[in-house]
Amino acid sequence: MQVVIFDFYGVIYDPATSQPTVGLREFVELLHVHGLDCGVASSSLSAHITAFLQEYNLAEYFPVIVGLGEVTHTKPNPECYQAVARAYDAQPIDCVVIDDSLAAITAAKQAGFTVIYYGSGLDNFEKIATLLKL
Repeated sequence: MQVVIFDFYGVIYDPATSQPTVGLREFVELLHVHGLDCGVASSSLSAHITAFLQEYNLAEYFPVIVGLGEVTHTKPNPECYQAVARAYDAQPIDCVVIDDSLAAITAAKQAGFTVIYYGSGLDNFEKIATLLKL
């Protein structure tokens, strides 16, 4: 694993609180300590994602953001995940996608990415860190 690719809405951004999802900061700090790169692949506007990450001092952990308008096809098409992987010169097999959309997860898996569905029991980053053996 070289790159962890996050969805924005529902994974980074908690729509119930309009704040970062609980445990996100600790998780990305842990990824950073382990030398893993992070990126965002989303159907949201990149400017909105960047502003949110800057507001919560998380931007340094997500140097690659691929949002609406930067790819030809939006999710569930895996093009946004592929763009993040390319930005890091990584292959899909070297990336983990964390998303809360089953359709997007299915498409990412079919494109060769390792996937984690953020939901149904794996809805916190502590569990995901354990799953990834961090």
